[in-house]
Formats: sequence, C-alpha cells, structure tokens
Amino acid sequence: MSREVGAILGLSGPAGRAVLIVYALGTGLVAFMTLGGLRQPVLGLITLGLFWAAIAVLCVITADTLPQSATIAVLLVAILGTALSSANVLEPSDPGYATWPLGAMGFLFIVLALRGRRGLAWAGFGAVAILMVGVAMVLDREPVRVVNDVARQAAILLIATLFAIALRRATETIAAANAARSSRAAVAAAVDAASTERAVESAAFAASTRPALELLATAGPFDADQVRYFTQLAAYVRGAGAAPAVAGTGDALRDARARGVEVFLVDDRGTPLGAQEVAAIERVLVPTLAGMASGSVTMRLAPQPSVEIATLVVQDHGGYRRVVVDAAT
Repeated sequence: MSREVGAILGLSGPAGRAVLIVYALGTGLVAFMTLGGLRQPVLGLITLGLFWAAIAVLCVITADTLPQSATIAVLLVAILGTALSSANVLEPSDPGYATWPLGAMGFLFIVLALRGRRGLAWAGFGAVAILMVGVAMVLDREPVRVVNDVARQAAILLIATLFAIALRRATETIAAANAARSSRAAVAAAVDAASTERAVESAAFAASTRPALELLATAGPFDADQVRYFTQLAAYVRGAGAAPAVAGTGDALRDARARGVEVFLVDDRGTPLGAQEVAAIERVLVPTLAGMASGSVTMRLAPQPSVEIATLVVQDHGGYRRVVVDAAT
C-alpha cells in the first residue's frame, strides 16, 4: 500500500482529476465574469490559460508523488500568473472577485503539498508572496491589504501541509502495525509447521525403533541376525539424527546397511536443504550405495555458504575415493 498522501486521498485518480476539472471550470467562470474589473482583460485571459495548463499537468501525471519537473512547471505558472495579475486590477481598493488568481495559485500550492511536494510548494508560495507585496509597495496600493490576503492563503496552505504530514504519519503507523501482525502470524505458522514436522518425525522414529526395543526387552539371548538388525538400526538412528534432511533416502540406506555397508551421515550445514539440493544428493548417493557390497560411505553436508552441497568419502575394495556434490551434479 502506498503511503503517499496523494495516493491515499486518490488525488492522482479519477476522483482527484474530477475535483481539479470542476475547480478549473469554476475558476474560469469567475475569471470571465470579472474581466470588466481588469485594466487589461487579455492579461486575465492569459492568466486563466496558464492556470488551466497547470491543471492539465496535474491531471495528466498520475504518479502519487508529482515529478520534480512537473512541480517546477506548476510553480512557474503560479509565479508568472501572479506577475501578470498583481498590477492588473482596475480598483485595488475594491477588487471584488478580480483577485481570483491569488486563490487559484494558492489552490495549486495546496495540490502540490498534498502530492508530496510540500517544500517546493512553500518555496513557490514564498516567491508569490514576495512578488505580490513588492508590487503593492511599488504601486503604493495598500500593502497591508495584500499582506492580509497572503496571510489567509498561507493559513490555508499550512492547514493542508499539517494535514498531509499527520495523514502520512498515521498511515506509516498503520502500515507498521500491519507488518508486525503479519510477522507474528508468519512466526506462528512456522512454529505450527515445525511442531507438526516434529510430531511426524517422532511417530516415524517410534515406528522404526519400537520392534527393536520390544525385542531387547526380552533380554535375549540374540542370534547373529538379530545382532546385525540392532547394528543396522543403530546406524540408521545415528544417521537420521545427524542429517535428517537426507535420511529420507530410506530404502537405499537400509538396503546398503543390510548388505554390510557402513553409512555415516554428518550434518555440518545447519540449515535445511532445498529440493534441488536433495535431488543432487540422491543422484550421487543412491547409485553409490547400490553398487557396494561392503565398505563404508561417509557423507558430510558442507557448511554454508559454500558451492559444495555435500562430500562423500567412499571406502571400497581397500581404496578410498572422494565425491563432491554441487549444484552442477
């Protein structure tokens, strides 16, 4: 979820564009109605055209945070529109709605502030305020009145800015709470999955060892086949405990141990194996065990990070060989 105020309020969406268009049309109506109160009506029309161009930019660009280039374009429109209109009012002492450019440009600054450009919005507003007060002082047109108008617009922009800041912080707080809740849910799911896996492994371990334990409880004596069975089971239990991730090669391990092959599994990895890594081990370990009638195989899962997945040391026919299992195996 986007945390930009413009996205939260939908200013860059259809509803936001509708508001901009309605405001632009209303401003156009006021501008045409007050042309008679201007020294040069053509300058009023140019100012209105510039304002509509700025509105078009805000409507066309749908990014939640307005790009800097578009922001600067809107600011230039506001400054130029103010320059054209500041000295164009016919009756400065009683301007009526002929000062509509001040409100229109103030509206542009509010939109910029809500669409992630608060700093530039205030910089542009400061430039416009200085321009208006400067024009009033040069033309001796009651600077106090102009300062009062600027202060009202500044108050509106301040409210919009504070609203944007408060809404963004509230959204960040909500997002953090949602992330924490999701994290807790993920941890709980992982714990449940681990508990389920442990229960399955415990049940399988009990099923594998119970017959031997019941046989041992009879206190013997045991024949050679039973002793070999206990030895194979002990090796299986050691292997399953040391490297449970590969103890699932099951049949191959049991068959090899039944033939007298000693199989030792050592887990120095410390993390679970992925499906591709398990498959690579099986492609090497299973054929190796299947081809042996005696000897021993020691497989060690390599510590991570490492390009090796596991290493097999095979002792057969009085010799040793080392086999490396990696992703390319």
